Amino acid sequence: MSIVVEPIELATLLPDAPGPRLVHGLGVEETWKASIYAETGPTIAYVKMLEPNQVLSEVVCALIGSAFGLNVPKPFLVHVQRGDLTQSQRWKLNETKRICFGSEDAKHPSFLQVLNSQPGHRNALIGRLVNWSGFKETAWFDEWTANVDRHLGNLLFDGTDFWLIDHGHAFSGPRWTPVDLDPDKHFNNRFLDPGNVARFSPTVKQEWMNSAGAESLKYQTIALDTLQECAMMDEFSARDYQEAIINFLTRRAENFINLACDRLGVPRLLV
Repeated sequence: MSIVVEPIELATLLPDAPGPRLVHGLGVEETWKASIYAETGPTIAYVKMLEPNQVLSEVVCALIGSAFGLNVPKPFLVHVQRGDLTQSQRWKLNETKRICFGSEDAKHPSFLQVLNSQPGHRNALIGRLVNWSGFKETAWFDEWTANVDRHLGNLLFDGTDFWLIDHGHAFSGPRWTPVDLDPDKHFNNRFLDPGNVARFSPTVKQEWMNSAGAESLKYQTIALDTLQECAMMDEFSARDYQEAIINFLTRRAENFINLACDRLGVPRLLV
């Protein structure tokens, strides 16, 4: 049975007082905290003024991550009128509206903020992350989606659990094009960088391989054939980008065990 991908929800930016508030960047990967009106009603979200390939990365990772049961804030495609966000420096000449990626406010601080606010507990907090039940699953998810930017600011922490945010650098980086999506290529993985893996004992590596096997089965059974429709890709991205990202995920899932073996520095399995 396939793992079902739920359709993304549409929303509209609301210019209500006090209006959108800039929380990250101005001109490059701008993020605004704003009121939006979605199909299920009003809410607060982080709305990103991104290029279409980054919107595609964000939407795809949010939808498939949610389908796997990962902690991902609810995603939206947000219609933004230029007159409602005149402060942005990302508008192109003569552009009057744009479809942006929105992520519902999870109301939790980033893990990096928590670390910086509690410097005396840094080692204990890092231990919480490494021993988190979703740590391996997240590391392998980043391996599959070629997410090169899982730094500690791209995790939220609610005191018990972690939430995954900011996938605009997935699929090899923020400026990816279809030619960059080689499904057999190794990309940077912050949770499984060589320094971390070098400290793994043979027993720990076997635990990671067992986890990779379980994740690989999920990757091969998710309904990627519905992703174009569920993500409403035609609304904001070119067809060659859509096809490239789905082909990448499909072929990378098929070869995932070999990628995991290479990442852990163990011999590839004989088939």
